[in-house]
Amino acid sequence: MDLLTDASRSGHRERQTDRTGGTLSTTVQRGALGAGPATLTLENAALRVTVLPDVGGRIHELVDKATGRDLLWHNPRTVPRPAPYGAHFDDWWSGGWDEIFPSGDRGTLNGELLPYMGELWCVPWNAAMTTDEDTASITASGFGTVAPARFERTISLSGDEPVLRARYRIENLGLRPLPFAWGIHPTFAVTPDHRIDHPGATMLIGVSSDRSMGVEGETYRWPHLPDTTVPGTARDMRRVRPREDAVVAS
Repeated sequence: MDLLTDASRSGHRERQTDRTGGTLSTTVQRGALGAGPATLTLENAALRVTVLPDVGGRIHELVDKATGRDLLWHNPRTVPRPAPYGAHFDDWWSGGWDEIFPSGDRGTLNGELLPYMGELWCVPWNAAMTTDEDTASITASGFGTVAPARFERTISLSGDEPVLRARYRIENLGLRPLPFAWGIHPTFAVTPDHRIDHPGATMLIGVSSDRSMGVEGETYRWPHLPDTTVPGTARDMRRVRPREDAVVAS
């Protein structure tokens, strides 16, 4: 198996060849987001996935190449850029897919403050590209600042499968047990034409902007949330409400 390199306008590109010399379809390449941060991109005939190592290891795009549609939402009012440690997540959030660790809300660990949405999104990550047979991967890792931890994520594409695989590893580098919360935080570009399906059973309302989306601390059986604004009815939470409703819940 050979690893070939060539120059391209988007930056350094690596493509894998099989033992007969034929080029495999899955590639991994280096580039840049315009004049912004450096990128690493996985691509096959079905998907294109772009990672920003310097911006908290963020997965910036997940494109379905059959339709040309990016499955991830992007904030039209800001662009990806490295944030200072401890910045407020919402002020720097440009969309995409972040990793939330070791906390969600602001908290403390061994008496030290943890930022809102954790530490990893606002620190640079290391990243490496690998190929193996017909699979290409990007392994990226970041370190906690307060939390003595190393967080690693490997994403892979195989052949021309329309499947992105992710593997995670969290390593405690300290001497004491490490309590943590971890959340995979992709921001999907959904519309009322979409439906949310997942295997959850009992749901907890953590954040709600309107009573029709539940009350914080309330639990319910997925997917039917009792709607207190219309007594005796329930809201199907699989259905995405129109943007004009201006409501949110999580």
